[in-house]
Amino acid sequence: MRNSCATPSRSSSASPATHATAELFDIAGLLADVHDQWHGEFAAQGRRLAMPPAPELPTVFASNPATRQILNVLLDNALTHGAGTATVTVTDLATGLSIEVSDEGPGLTGDPERAFTRRADGAEHGIGLSLARSLAEAEGGRLVIRQAAPHPVFSLLLPLPDPSRTDSPDLAPS
Repeated sequence: MRNSCATPSRSSSASPATHATAELFDIAGLLADVHDQWHGEFAAQGRRLAMPPAPELPTVFASNPATRQILNVLLDNALTHGAGTATVTVTDLATGLSIEVSDEGPGLTGDPERAFTRRADGAEHGIGLSLARSLAEAEGGRLVIRQAAPHPVFSLLLPLPDPSRTDSPDLAPS
């Protein structure tokens, strides 16, 4: 049984990022890599992974490995618990980016926030979304459920770089 939080073959890091690991990076390139990693797994189950072309996207200031891990958790959940086509879309919100992962499954029942609660029952599941949310928050972002059911939609919200930040040499005021 696959554990959605332990996919080291698909991820460079599973530990929370700090500003020391944050960098400016091209989100479109990361999304292309993630698509290449997951396309075969969805196809092997007779499912499709769709990633419509996004308009030109700004760079984000975050940890590339942390962002990759969050997307891996969301796609693993879509593959394991969802149905039909899984779709990854990106929207430029002017102050940040929204990366949404959705599928055609029945979605979550009950309180959707429980999906982010780490279970203590010893099951091999339950840590993935909790870890993903923690990683998003460590990046100054958020991981939310935009639609619980049917056809669940998870949104990773990442802020764009703030030119007034001084914790990156590339962004420091001159």
